[in-house]
Amino acid sequence: MNPSLSLADRPAVAEPASENLGAIRWLLEWFVFAGAWLVAAGWILSAVRHLGAPGYVAVFVGFVAAGFVAVRVGLLLPAPTFVRRQFRWPRRWLARLFVCLLLTTVVGAATHLISHYDTLSYRVPRILQYLSEGRWHWIHTADFRMNTVSPGIEWLWTPLFAFGVTERLVNVLGSVYFLFLPGLLFGVWVQSGVASRTAWWWCWLLPAGYCYAMQAGGPAVDLPGSVYTLAALDFALRAWRRRSWRHLCLSILAVSLMGTMRLMCLPLGLVWILPALAAWVRRRPPMPVAVGTGVLALACSFLPGGYFNVTLAGSFRGIPTDAYPAIKHPLIAIVPNFAWFLFQNIVPPVFPWFERWNRWANSVTAAMGERFEGLPLWGTVERAVSE
Repeated sequence: MNPSLSLADRPAVAEPASENLGAIRWLLEWFVFAGAWLVAAGWILSAVRHLGAPGYVAVFVGFVAAGFVAVRVGLLLPAPTFVRRQFRWPRRWLARLFVCLLLTTVVGAATHLISHYDTLSYRVPRILQYLSEGRWHWIHTADFRMNTVSPGIEWLWTPLFAFGVTERLVNVLGSVYFLFLPGLLFGVWVQSGVASRTAWWWCWLLPAGYCYAMQAGGPAVDLPGSVYTLAALDFALRAWRRRSWRHLCLSILAVSLMGTMRLMCLPLGLVWILPALAAWVRRRPPMPVAVGTGVLALACSFLPGGYFNVTLAGSFRGIPTDAYPAIKHPLIAIVPNFAWFLFQNIVPPVFPWFERWNRWANSVTAAMGERFEGLPLWGTVERAVSE
């Protein structure tokens, strides 16, 4: 398998009448469409109180029909002609290292049960609660995250639990996100003006960082949030450079999924707006496709969860004001957070002296006075790296 061959198609030329997509890029486009369909289906099935296996049978039938229509109107492309060279072993050592890392995450995902803390504490439990009731509902519990964290990635997992499939497939889904990361990084960087040679090296190196490598093959949501963010930017830039309305529609779906997967990614939508608006001006999609994309994007976005948070919790985030320590002044957090960023990136993979270090960090914070009272853990580290 050679991911670089299918992801290095240059976007600087006009969009051809018939694109010959590589296998991974074709899979990415269908993956974004399927993700938007499943997230929207979770809310719709909850509204009609049919969240369960029979409801998801209808959802899958609808997806096949919607996919057929999307191919007919040109939003999605049919399966490309896969050639043997797209799946051969990479010739360059850096790409080989990434493929080895990817295969390792797949093996780990398929052989281990879920062990991620957030997933076990509130993500999977609320899926089981929703399935038992046949719908989404506000859960009366002391853990506010069961309700206020908008279900995004959970709607992708719900069919697996509804049909009783092994939870290991949830881990495998994390490896699928990891597969898309190098090509998206390369595409966004090159289209943003970075030299292709520089982008090629870093698109393999960056995914090997602790955050992405540790989350690959698992259910953590930082990796999906990053993938959808990069996909939104990549599709928007392609739409602008190629005058491609179909890439613009896919970009809208990706940015909607970005917000519902990870609320903290929403500010990055400000970066996405400029190329998306420029692409809209250069070539608008047909009105029926634009309306359909807009409806699907709204249904799979953060808006449904945000609406229930406003209605039932009083704010779109829904987080109680006393849930986290209050920072006395936002500007005061800049220096400690920057220092924490440095600490977290220079600490070795295993740090046996973490307790001694944490005592020192907490003493420094205490010595700074009441203004830093909202940052009690700014310099602390853990025994070893984790997702």
